[in-house]
Amino acid sequence: EAVIDAWGAAYQQLADILIGQEESLYRAKAAAEGGWRGARRFRITGKVAESEEITSFHLQPEDGGPLMDFLPGQYIGLRLEVDGQEVRRNYSLSAASNGSEYRISVKREPGGVASNALHAMPEGAVLELFAP
Repeated sequence: EAVIDAWGAAYQQLADILIGQEESLYRAKAAAEGGWRGARRFRITGKVAESEEITSFHLQPEDGGPLMDFLPGQYIGLRLEVDGQEVRRNYSLSAASNGSEYRISVKREPGGVASNALHAMPEGAVLELFAP
């Protein structure tokens, strides 16, 4: 019983440390120039068919505000509604940071809920993004 209690206490201590670290990351993203916390609405301002399967989406913030810089290899979280259900996916940013738009390139996957929904969205459609 004492061993189980000790493991429980150790686990809680570790969880508290990690929760604190996660919170500091969220605060840093929100405090960065062009940063934000939570979902932010973006408009699809351009779609480029890179191939039969891949489309690049140019995304600008609906509020017209600046965007935070990002490093190569970073991704954005995306939230959209498909058939009344919330769908979240992460997509790698596929163009250099320019402060005014993000670009993602999405491969249409057979049976892919998010990829097919994105490919069907017209320019001007709005979706929600989470900071890189």
